[in-house]
Amino acid sequence: ASSISHDGKYLFFTACNRQDGLGSCDLYYSEKIGGRWQKPKNMGNKINSGNWESHPALSPDGKTLYFASNRKGGKGKTDIWKSTKDEYGIWGTPINLDINTPGSDQTPHIHADGITFYFSSNGRPGMGAHDIFVARINEKGVFSEVKNLGYPINSEKEEFGMIADPEGRLAYYASEMDGGMGGLDLYQFELPKYARPIITTFIS
Repeated sequence: ASSISHDGKYLFFTACNRQDGLGSCDLYYSEKIGGRWQKPKNMGNKINSGNWESHPALSPDGKTLYFASNRKGGKGKTDIWKSTKDEYGIWGTPINLDINTPGSDQTPHIHADGITFYFSSNGRPGMGAHDIFVARINEKGVFSEVKNLGYPINSEKEEFGMIADPEGRLAYYASEMDGGMGGLDLYQFELPKYARPIITTFIS
């Protein structure tokens, strides 16, 4: 999974087993200058650990990076963490999110409204393995009640990596549900109204 900043200037992605890596998989970023992506840089030992880091998701304002990791200090097997960038452009020590469970929580996606948050988890009541969930971030930065998107979006098998389009009507994700072409297949569906983000317009 990769994440591009809303101004199109920065790309965040996961790479595994590189010579400059700190763990099995690390987060990297590249800046677009003069229409060309520059050589990727490791995000350093605050973001990356000696463990596994993946699934970066950048907030619309570019100041918060969400990602998944199995680093020490988490609540479960895999947790979602966030790091906030300060006024000098330095990423801070990651914080464990309060929506994590003793199971596996991963593939975060923050919509352009900056409030609606989607992720995958197998640590909550659901249809089967990993299911897709939605939560909202309130004015205090706290997550609201987490809701399972339910059947037929979720199945008894694995569902991962949901993203919503800018209008918040259509969503895309990967699923192992029966009837696909292989293991994880890509699917499109119309978001239920309760799970739709706030319609957002960008003006420059």
